[in-house]
Amino acid sequence: MPELSQQIRKKPVALSIKKCRNAYCFSTQEANVHLVRYNGKPAVLRLLKPRYSAQPSSSMKMDAANNFAMQSIFHIIFPRYSIHPLSVMSVSSKFGKRWGMVSEVVKARSADYKAFQQGFYGLEQHRNSPAYKRHEDFVKKIAVPISGEIYKKTGIVVNDYPVNVCNVKGKPIFFEIDGINPKKLKEYVDSQNFDPKTKETLSALLKFKELF
Repeated sequence: MPELSQQIRKKPVALSIKKCRNAYCFSTQEANVHLVRYNGKPAVLRLLKPRYSAQPSSSMKMDAANNFAMQSIFHIIFPRYSIHPLSVMSVSSKFGKRWGMVSEVVKARSADYKAFQQGFYGLEQHRNSPAYKRHEDFVKKIAVPISGEIYKKTGIVVNDYPVNVCNVKGKPIFFEIDGINPKKLKEYVDSQNFDPKTKETLSALLKFKELF
């Protein structure tokens, strides 16, 4: 797999939304998120944080591969509600090799979502704003029912916590996939008129640990 170490900005980005104008340069509980260039185009890189202090690189690689596989499955079945995963990448750092997923930039994010994201990650003045509340209401009324239907149909568990759901022109985009029930997914795929190649791809993606 190609390295992204040369594509990360030469000067270290501030992993705090307070100090970084670009909303993608921030740190979450699970990952450090960067704006990078991938094949000459802007993309988002989510570098996973170690689940424990001595987690080996091979284990982090598998975590990234599993995440990529789940996101890819979700994108194939529900492109309307998903981010577009592009690849799993490794980046060399002073902490050793880190692994993460590259995806397309989600455009046309609502001002309400941006305000919620900024409030959630530290800009306290946004937490009492009408925009912050509107995004919470959007997730509760629009995104949560959709996430419930997605699980009921396919066994895909999307994370519908407000900071992980973007509002794009009134449509929810889910950033995180928490898990997949393989049996329910297989039953759903078998019941649909997917072409043979798509079914083969979905079957391969389900075999998470054989991907990378």
